[in-house]
Amino acid sequence: MFFLNDQKDVTKELCDCIMEIYPDFQIVLFDTVRDLKSAVLKTGAAVVFINVIVPDCLGIALANQINQFNPILPIILYSNYSYENFDVYEAKHVYFLESPFRLEKIKKAVNYAIKYLNHLFFSYFIGKKEYHCPLDSICYFESFGRKIRLVGTCSTNLFYHKLDDVEARLSLPFLRVSKYFLINPIFIRQIVGNKIYLKQIDNEDSVSEISITKNYKENVSNFQLFI
Repeated sequence: MFFLNDQKDVTKELCDCIMEIYPDFQIVLFDTVRDLKSAVLKTGAAVVFINVIVPDCLGIALANQINQFNPILPIILYSNYSYENFDVYEAKHVYFLESPFRLEKIKKAVNYAIKYLNHLFFSYFIGKKEYHCPLDSICYFESFGRKIRLVGTCSTNLFYHKLDDVEARLSLPFLRVSKYFLINPIFIRQIVGNKIYLKQIDNEDSVSEISITKNYKENVSNFQLFI
């Protein structure tokens, strides 16, 4: 979670409330607008909190700039004044919080933001480090042994998981074609007989074709009805 450390009393009040609800969440405070913008450009997944009243930069304008830099990040606007005093709908955001901050409202706002992120990313762990991969960059998942191979447009990663659990967690429909393969439909070039031919991507680990097994033919047939 990213915060600009302005109006320190208001920001501290909100951060304290968040830590009470989500003690395991990491909060990063930035002292300048420039530092916050720099972090936004580099991050893959984060919730950005912006005070509508930002010194030297109106919070609405800052939110619009962040939406331009990294449009996939959910923004939560907050203030110690009512939203009626601001044109908050001039900037894309998932929630507006006003002081005094209520725990149930904060929880609702953060849940909205997390749900929004989950629709854009697939998250997984390698060791203790969490990774977030944009769904539209994942070509397919392959299961072998107790590991999953995530083959993306530019890279491949291995992590421990079950393919059934991966499938259940995906917010976008991937096509299950066998016990071992789960394919992102946007990378399907052609379906011929029992073969799925994939679009060429810049990843030497990617295969060009995947076989459809008997138990999953109905899945593929149903998918073909909608393309």
